[in-house]
Amino acid sequence: MLNQSSPVDEIIVVDDASDDQTVKVVRDFATNHPQIR
Repeated sequence: MLNQSSPVDEIIVVDDASDDQTVKVVRDFATNHPQIR
């Protein structure tokens, strides 16, 4: 999504107590991509 030519307005990630490390993955991604918060 970040490589699209038009900017992404919003991406919402919902973690419903999954055990697949969703929160860690999203936080790590946000660390490397300042446009994600």
